[in-house]
Amino acid sequence: MGAKNQIKICLQGKLKAFMIKTNLEYITDTNSNFEYLKIRPAGASYASDIARPLKHPLCLNQFNFSEINSFLLDLTTTCNAKCKFCYSSPYGRVSKFNNTDLLAIDEILHELAKHSLLKRIQIGCDFEPLISKDFHIIGKMFQQKFVDAPLIIVTNGVNLDKINIKDYAKAGGSKFILYVSMHAKNSDIYKSLVKGADFDLIINSVKKIRTDFPEITIQFDCVLTHQNSSDLTAYIQWAFCDLGVDLIEFRKVVIPDSNPALQKEIGLPYHVFLNLYESLKQNNLYEVGELNNSIVPESFWVKNRINIRTKLLREKIWQLKKNEEKFSNKFLEAEKKNSELQNSTCWRITKPIRFVGEKIKKLRNISNVHK
Repeated sequence: MGAKNQIKICLQGKLKAFMIKTNLEYITDTNSNFEYLKIRPAGASYASDIARPLKHPLCLNQFNFSEINSFLLDLTTTCNAKCKFCYSSPYGRVSKFNNTDLLAIDEILHELAKHSLLKRIQIGCDFEPLISKDFHIIGKMFQQKFVDAPLIIVTNGVNLDKINIKDYAKAGGSKFILYVSMHAKNSDIYKSLVKGADFDLIINSVKKIRTDFPEITIQFDCVLTHQNSSDLTAYIQWAFCDLGVDLIEFRKVVIPDSNPALQKEIGLPYHVFLNLYESLKQNNLYEVGELNNSIVPESFWVKNRINIRTKLLREKIWQLKKNEEKFSNKFLEAEKKNSELQNSTCWRITKPIRFVGEKIKKLRNISNVHK
């Protein structure tokens, strides 16, 4: 059964779905260096950008798929953590896609998979994707349509222990990035910045994913504040060496002028941010990217130079695991066929003949020895 048919069955064959309005909205941007399409459940509470309703699932003439090189998908319009510095409202709803919405997403992914221009597919943009009730269904869609896709899941990590990223990792392969918000090495500092998150649970989940999926890239996102910026070197070493993280993006905290109390509590002066950046650039252990000050908040990334060899080793281990899995599957198939053969009527009927044949063979061997 083809992937397309499996999805249609999963969606219970809603043949009239193209006449039904979806509960999705979309945003496109053609003014930046890349053209992107963002899909999300309708009614995002902050909605600062101009979103238009997606009329029905097969209305694909709304988009020029050959032009799109970045696709962003929000699976919900809320979050299960409350970061002090977050700009998105955490008070939306945990959306569940209906069959019409899923069919629309399936059709869009089908069209996107035909084109090679895609440089980025991002799950989770402004809201938390792992709390979506449809996370695994949409993972199946990706796995059936994409190979080595530039796929990113952006998450706060709170639900990492409750979900399985296997289908997304298969769709992305070595290009897959798990982007986890981790704003401190110290548990107490982390909890003061992020309400509703279990620090130890997230760290243990990251360690398990590193072991289970050695081929993927794990990236941390750290918003720099007054509280967590005192010892970045220790944070970086911990992320790289203890957790097997490949890349860290540091962003300066942005606090609105209307909240002076929060600015006083966690605000980070710009000159301190610049000094942190310059000091890291002097460290030969790390590869530090250029400061991106073209957007707010300003950011830069840090990569472990030594980790390049570690990543190659992990990819070799992953390849060995894949080969072992293939061999194991072949062995199980052969064992199954043998079991089916032994339980077949033909096998049972010919058992006496085979028994006599074995006896004759033994007698011949004895006769040959005496000769």
